[in-house]
Amino acid sequence: MKTYRFLLIADVLLSTMSRPEQERWFPPQLPFIEKLGRLLRRDWNQKRLLAWFDRRSQETYQAMLEVASRKGPFDAIIGAGNYTIGTNESGMITPECIEQWEYFIYYLGKYFQLVLLWAIGGHDAGYRYMVKARVGFAIGSEMGGMSEESINMVEKHIGPLFQAKKIGSATFVTISTNLIKNVNDNSADSLQRLKLQQEEFLKDILRTQTGVFLVMHDATALPREMRNLIIQNRSKINAIIHGHNHSWLFRWITILTYPPYTRLCLKVPMILADAPWGSFGIGKAFKVLEVDEEGSWTTKRYPL
Repeated sequence: MKTYRFLLIADVLLSTMSRPEQERWFPPQLPFIEKLGRLLRRDWNQKRLLAWFDRRSQETYQAMLEVASRKGPFDAIIGAGNYTIGTNESGMITPECIEQWEYFIYYLGKYFQLVLLWAIGGHDAGYRYMVKARVGFAIGSEMGGMSEESINMVEKHIGPLFQAKKIGSATFVTISTNLIKNVNDNSADSLQRLKLQQEEFLKDILRTQTGVFLVMHDATALPREMRNLIIQNRSKINAIIHGHNHSWLFRWITILTYPPYTRLCLKVPMILADAPWGSFGIGKAFKVLEVDEEGSWTTKRYPL
């Protein structure tokens, strides 16, 4: 009996040319670290920190590819978002972002020539946390977000925001949690239409398909209505594959602190696609999904 094997990739956040004026996903941490460095008489300036981030993102990505190449062969690569860093929380809207995506694909191609299926993450298409009004401080600049421009760039270079593909005995369905979380009544009409199209697409898939692996970036972004839709169709869903949590550590923190995600984990099997450099170096790993011809599946985790 043939077993199909899938390499899961997420949260590489590949960066090659970070600049303080673009990488505003990091503040207020960067200025604080810079001030702390001066206090401790250390040269922790922003440019140096970003250069370190660039180097680490490249090193951990290449290390993951090298180890994964020895664990093959694979039938396809499944991505759960945040492949490159983007710019100012606004997705791939600068030439530098496109160069980083090309670098990402170039290194992937040195090790693998496979079917690729990408879900879209926040750094790929733009995001905005907008938490300052609720918690008193900003995460990032709160200046970014999805736009028609960022969607056009994602669809041109990475692929559609939502799609379904059958590979061997497995059916993978990608959805964009950016559309779910960042598009509202104040968004452009085209984005609102895309959001509605995605909802109808998912409902149609769950009416007609079985043995589905739902692939998304941020499983905590699902609203109650979509969580209920997924739970009601549990018999048709094998598992949810997602990124965003980076490692087992942050996943367990989320389980313990965010009840909607906790309840979803209790109802539907969840597969975290680990980040190559984990959570601040903790939990560095990648996963492989194996699905046999009868649809039974399992995962294997490989620490880095």
